[in-house]
Amino acid sequence: MPPAPLADPLPVAGVIAVSEPEEAAAEVTALPEPASEKPARAPEPVSARTAAKSLEEANTGARQRAAPGTFEDATLLYAYEPGAIYELQTSPAFVSTLLLEPGEVLVDIAAGDTARWSVSNTVSASRMILIVKPSAPRLRTNIVLVTDRRTYLIEAVSAAGDVYTAQAAWTYPAPPEPPAPDPVPEPEPRPLHEDYVLKAPRKGPPAWMPEKVWDDGLKTYVRFPDDIAASDMPPLFIRTAEGLELVNYRTRGAVYEIDRIFEAAELRLGRRKPVIVGILRRAPKAEGEGG
Repeated sequence: MPPAPLADPLPVAGVIAVSEPEEAAAEVTALPEPASEKPARAPEPVSARTAAKSLEEANTGARQRAAPGTFEDATLLYAYEPGAIYELQTSPAFVSTLLLEPGEVLVDIAAGDTARWSVSNTVSASRMILIVKPSAPRLRTNIVLVTDRRTYLIEAVSAAGDVYTAQAAWTYPAPPEPPAPDPVPEPEPRPLHEDYVLKAPRKGPPAWMPEKVWDDGLKTYVRFPDDIAASDMPPLFIRTAEGLELVNYRTRGAVYEIDRIFEAAELRLGRRKPVIVGILRRAPKAEGEGG
């Protein structure tokens, strides 16, 4: 049987026009730009004269000079402040020195006028010393010292004559005290078990008869009278399946501290006819169990 003929395709009802991406984008309302992504507004332009005046005022305000009361013998003492400019008065006929803090390590040094200024360094008794000398009067330059602790901004000035800074050094603010460590949390108190039975000998309790026995689940404590003599404190034996076993303990005043829990023990004083006091631990009662 021959195959059935294919059906004619259905007629196209119409064509939908799709706008170009540019036209579609034009119809979308632009969202405002986030504040964090807005470009920073450039500062208002200033003239070169205004900029120079601002720099001059800033340097003048940061400059420190020698003043009465700032010397210790011949050493000029500056109070160190980050960003301050320290003036160093020099003379071509003398050398001036800068003394750094003990143990401070010089990392780098730079000078503005290296042709007419000599700047070198040495170490004395683990203390860095900078040696500065101009070649002529009426010179001015800056020196930057970078150490492992801070940066120094020096402004060296030379003048003829015998007035010069023999040595300059700095005082430093006390380092901040380290924060106090977090307090160690106190361990939660363990419940005490105090249900112990003391068995005195038939002749009556000895003078060293314990007053109390208790434990905290880890250690056992035996308290004796406060007036007991050290020679009268009896050894402690723990009763096990194999018999009596001498146990180690610490003495804290009139209290034995034993690093274990035991069910039965004996305090024995004497050899031939020892005086024996028995200690028996009663098991804790379960919750809800009557007395």
